[in-house]
Amino acid sequence: MWAGKIGTIMEKDKEGAKRKLSEEEADVRVYTDGSGIEGGIRAAAVLLRGNRPPKYLQHYLGSSEHHVVYGGECVGLLLGLELIRKERNVTKALVAIDNQATIQAISSNKSGPGHHILDQIHNTVEKTLANKPDLQIQAIWIPAHQGI
Repeated sequence: MWAGKIGTIMEKDKEGAKRKLSEEEADVRVYTDGSGIEGGIRAAAVLLRGNRPPKYLQHYLGSSEHHVVYGGECVGLLLGLELIRKERNVTKALVAIDNQATIQAISSNKSGPGHHILDQIHNTVEKTLANKPDLQIQAIWIPAHQGI
C-alpha cells in the first residue's frame, strides 16, 4: 500500500508555510520546481545539507506544446527524491514543493495527469526506503520558493 510513504504538510498561507519550514528539523532539505520557460518545460531540484555545497539535478522535458508545468513539478519531485536516495546517513528529509496538486497526487493511487511520473516517484520512494528503512520523508507545500 502506498499511502503514508511520504508525509505531507500544507499550511494555509505563505507566512504559515515559512514558519513551518523553519520549525521542521531535517538532515537534508530539498527544494523542487517545475517551470515553463521560453517555450519549454523544465524541472530542477537542489539538496541542501548543513554547510556542504548544494547538490543539483535538472531536466528538460521538452516543448510546452507537448508538456505542461505540472509534469515539470512532478519531475522536479522525482529529481529531488533521487538526490535523497543517493545521500548517505539521512534519517529525515524535507522536500519543499510549490505546487499543491503535486503534493496531493503523491498521496494518492488514483490515475490522472502525469500518472506515469507518479509511478516513478512511488518506485523511487520504495527503493529508497528499502535501503534506508528509518528514513522519514516529509513534503511541505510552500506558496513560492521566493523569500523562503
